[in-house]
Amino acid sequence: MEKILNLYSQLSKSYDLLYGGEQKKKYELLLRLKKPYGIVVDLGCGTGMFLEYIANLCTFVVGLDICREMIEMAKCRRGSNVDLVLGDMSLPPFRTTVFDFVYSISVLGDVIDHRVVPRIFSILKPNGVLVLTVLKTESTDLMIRSLVAELSRLGFERITLVNSPNTRDVIIMSRTMSDVKTL
Repeated sequence: MEKILNLYSQLSKSYDLLYGGEQKKKYELLLRLKKPYGIVVDLGCGTGMFLEYIANLCTFVVGLDICREMIEMAKCRRGSNVDLVLGDMSLPPFRTTVFDFVYSISVLGDVIDHRVVPRIFSILKPNGVLVLTVLKTESTDLMIRSLVAELSRLGFERITLVNSPNTRDVIIMSRTMSDVKTL
């Protein structure tokens, strides 16, 4: 974990320049697929680029990142309905059933810690929407199968996979069941 934090600390000032073009393609595709509304969280918000895209569509937006330097960069993008939180998505510091949409864009790596998915599920409202993107690698198919199985087990429905040739990520969209959720 410390190695990753050091990398993103060093990248924080140049991240948008290095990866901004690729990220913007993903954001535009995500918004064409489904526009967010209500209360939204971006887990792993980085420099806050996506927050700019969605702030005017939502009632309230929260950006969470584990890297202090990334949060500092995101502050310049913070609108009046955007809050930033320094924290770890594996232990999200939020009440249960609070968010209408949960995004995690290019954060999950080759190996999914299956403890993370139930915690993400717990912060979504009933009928809430989960949007994950996963970088395409040699192990992507196996990881996505595992992730889809975990989402199904938890009660997510209408799981949709989007593998666009225009991005380096696979998009996973799903919705929690509208019934009362339990873990």
